[in-house]
Amino acid sequence: MEGWIESAFGAVKWVLGFVGAGLLLKKGEEHRRRKRMRRQLYEEMCRLYESIVFRISVATSVEGIKQGVPFKFSNNLNVSFDSWQFYTSEAQREFFYSLDDAGAIQEFFRACEAIAKNQDEDKATGELKRIQTAKRAAATFDEAVIQGRLSQSLLQEVAAVPVWQYIKDLIDGERESWKKTLNPF
Repeated sequence: MEGWIESAFGAVKWVLGFVGAGLLLKKGEEHRRRKRMRRQLYEEMCRLYESIVFRISVATSVEGIKQGVPFKFSNNLNVSFDSWQFYTSEAQREFFYSLDDAGAIQEFFRACEAIAKNQDEDKATGELKRIQTAKRAAATFDEAVIQGRLSQSLLQEVAAVPVWQYIKDLIDGERESWKKTLNPF
């Protein structure tokens, strides 16, 4: 009888070990998926941020104003929401919201989407509103970085060198947030 109990106990240990290993593997895969999702979203945020800040700088420069760039702000504005749209789709949404920084990421992408949605019957007025909306999007990103709601280490890892230097200047206090440039009216 004792041999039978030992065999049964051994089988139970083997099954529990197998199940435990399966759970551990599943947990590891989830971690890798989450890490990949965050990285892709941060890469897309950095590209958007760079594009937006560059267009704002050109449109509000003396030379840009002379060339009428503010009235064609959205021309050549390179914005892509591929990762954002994928990870916030119905199938992926729950997984996206499992991220600790999902709120900050969502705020930035929604602010960027507002640039594209900002339509006005008068093209010139619409483009000027887009500049203000773009400044709000840049300010949203800056504030999330300053408040530590976005990972500085991941930003450093995925951002192009000039973009990271620009972000680092903000962190180090060498430049002000875009929030300071927003028109309060």
